[in-house]
Formats: sequence, structure tokens, C-alpha cells
Amino acid sequence: MNYSFQDYENAVLEALASLKQENGGYLKVLKAYAGELGSEDALKRFFVINFPAVLVKVSRAEYEPADLECVRQTVTVDLLICARSYRSQDEARKGETGVYKILRDIRGSLSGNKLGLSIRPVMPRREWELGSTPQLVFYAAQYIIINDCV
Repeated sequence: MNYSFQDYENAVLEALASLKQENGGYLKVLKAYAGELGSEDALKRFFVINFPAVLVKVSRAEYEPADLECVRQTVTVDLLICARSYRSQDEARKGETGVYKILRDIRGSLSGNKLGLSIRPVMPRREWELGSTPQLVFYAAQYIIINDCV
């Protein structure tokens, strides 16, 4: 099936929807990232008021022949994660709505999930720290979606 970046992004957002506050979760913001936060300062300003938050972006797709009729598409999905605690950076990492819990919950929601699409199960690629301040912690996570026939 030939899916667009928007199809993948929407499917990931739907898979994570239970983490949003209005659905009984704890995320204040869960939305697609469209590059509107172009600088590190703008990113920090956004997250200071909108935390805990996860922004989702499909960053690329790579293609290779699968057989005579199909091309295999490997899609990379990036997630930007921020948590904040007025107490400490340690609390922003390890607390009830800390970045470690958010990363674990994202893994639980996405890993092995087919997102309602005709794809292989989603696989985590990596997670890493982007930066921190005394009260804010920024992480990123990357997931792979493989579509065997586009």
C-alpha cells in the first residue's frame, strides 16, 4: 500500500493518543512537528509552556527494490520529548511524568504495532538526550516503519 508521510504521522499520533491528558494520560501536548520551532531557543520556549510534550515528525523515507512488482519503503519517524519539573532535573527525568516514563510509554505504544496499516510492526531505532537545563529535559526517539510494497 502506498502511504504518505501524513498517513504515517497520523497513525503514530493515533497510537500515542491515550497518553494525552484529555484521554486520561499525562501529556499536555501531542502533535505533529512541522518545523515551526526552527531554533533551539524557540523549541525551549515552546516546551516551557507545553510540557510534558511529544512532537512527531516523519523525517525521511528510503526505497529499495523488494521484487519485480514492489519497492520496499523504510520510513524514519522522529519524536521530540520534553519533561519539566520545578523540583529538579532528576525529577524531570525520573518523575511521574518524567522523560524516562514518556520514553517507556512511547515504546510500549509503538513497538510491534502495525498502526492499523499494511506494514511490518514498528521498531524502535534509538533514544538520546538532546539537552537539559536545571528543570527541563529534552530527548528524542526514532522509530522505523517498513512498508514492503509501495
